[in-house]
Amino acid sequence: METRPDRDTDDYLDEEPREEIARFDTGLRVLLTVLFAVIWGIVEAILGLIVVFGLGWMLVTRRAPPPRVREISNQLVTYSYRIWRYLTQNEAEIPFPFSEFPALLERSSDLGTDSAIELKEQLGEVVDVVERQIASATRSKRRHDDD
Repeated sequence: METRPDRDTDDYLDEEPREEIARFDTGLRVLLTVLFAVIWGIVEAILGLIVVFGLGWMLVTRRAPPPRVREISNQLVTYSYRIWRYLTQNEAEIPFPFSEFPALLERSSDLGTDSAIELKEQLGEVVDVVERQIASATRSKRRHDDD
């Protein structure tokens, strides 16, 4: 069973400072809220396109989307988060373009395939030769096992 505090909820609300907000500041906040709601819609559409592109990329190449695409989407997600914090009045700082573009909340995770692909591209022909030798050895072993 949940225990209730000794004080009423109103007592907790009274602890916050209750300063009046000037009408100009309220009007400005309303205009900025409308502006950032529109910006958020644009960011959401761009993120949707990036998701579709990433899925298409994975289906065609069987690889994760390029790191730059994931980096851009991560930046847009962070920006979207900052916009929502402003819209819900949980952050007073006006988002980009009225301030610096926000720093990333989290780095993109390494999906494991990119580093292997980059290494293969760097080693180039050596990896191809080794892969052919492994395939040849596997075929020989299967023939030997069949006999």
